[in-house]
Amino acid sequence: MRRPPAAIAAIALAAVLGASGPAGAAGAETAEGEAGNTRAPLALADGGATWAVTLRNGRHAVTIVPALGGKIISFKTGGREWLSRSGRPYRARTPDMAFGDTEFDGIDEIFPTLAEAEFTGGPWAGTRVPAHGELFRQAWDVVPPDGGGDEENAVTLEARGTVFPYRFRRRASLTDRGLELHYALTNTGDRAFPVYYAFHPLLAAEDGMGLALFGGGGPDRGPDMRVTVAHRGFPAAPGPVADPGALADSAGRRFVARQFDAERRGYYKYVLGHPPYRRPVDYRAAGAITYPVYYPSLAEGAPLPPKLKDDAAVLRLEVNAQVIFPLPPDRDRRTGTTDDLPLSRLAVWVDEGGATGLRHFGVEPATGLIENVAEAAREGEAPVLEPGRTFVWRIALHPPPL
Repeated sequence: MRRPPAAIAAIALAAVLGASGPAGAAGAETAEGEAGNTRAPLALADGGATWAVTLRNGRHAVTIVPALGGKIISFKTGGREWLSRSGRPYRARTPDMAFGDTEFDGIDEIFPTLAEAEFTGGPWAGTRVPAHGELFRQAWDVVPPDGGGDEENAVTLEARGTVFPYRFRRRASLTDRGLELHYALTNTGDRAFPVYYAFHPLLAAEDGMGLALFGGGGPDRGPDMRVTVAHRGFPAAPGPVADPGALADSAGRRFVARQFDAERRGYYKYVLGHPPYRRPVDYRAAGAITYPVYYPSLAEGAPLPPKLKDDAAVLRLEVNAQVIFPLPPDRDRRTGTTDDLPLSRLAVWVDEGGATGLRHFGVEPATGLIENVAEAAREGEAPVLEPGRTFVWRIALHPPPL
């Protein structure tokens, strides 16, 4: 008898975590308390249930649901939740599910495209890739520990491709600094394919929060940005913006200091590089790139300053550098079968309630400016994964000390 994905996930989790979940667990609530891995049932909208795994190390806690596309539904530090929660019930994943039908919160993995794509030429002619990719639509498998390292505060999941032949593997772990995510994407087929990947965290929002990257104008203006979505023309008309520090909303409030404002009830999206958005980052030279997200509630309500001075009010999202993913036995950096995947672009999506009725702040590292993988391939922007090769990368969320 073929078991449903939720049952398969539960069996694999039992192998990783032990045969039973936490005593008396009725849901997937996180607590930072005693270190270790636990599992708990998570109710679904159809009346069924699946399993959520929670990692704790005494300071941080993260909860992941393998059957919901490996979704990370909670990340807490000292009781503070960093991820948004829409209040929508969790829904079982199906192959034809639209991203808008999901919970639209937490952290999802976007691959192999963001915008709906169709290849009209080349070896993948006629191939269609659905919007937001396919990873969020399927149950992921839990990879049992291989005995090669400490798995007390870690869990490894993987998914297999249907559009392209690949294995997508992610190892989540907790350290004193926060959440570490290490990735390995392997081409398991006999044809190369283009890659578009985006990390898709929707952070819990508060008035006055924002990226602490922009200066006050002039020579200290910070990175350039390109607006792609603008409700009522805010923060600017779609297109390049040379000086973000000079932008303001209709009430005269500076964009830099008021990147999120619930009263505005707008929404917008922009992309940038480091800097400017026109030139990709060379990670071989730059190492890790850090995107600081400022929270005024952690700085006694002080507005976001042009030059950030208060690290105690910043959640840092760090990409690439120090990739330590334990590779499968047939993948070895020394033999040249593994390459670092450069996340050379950053997209920021902000919804103040105007688009979906939800309020969140998305900081999304991605492989490219073009979100349609077929178009990105035609323009030569998409990295190409050759047969038998593996891309590896790292993303971390480092909260301030609370």
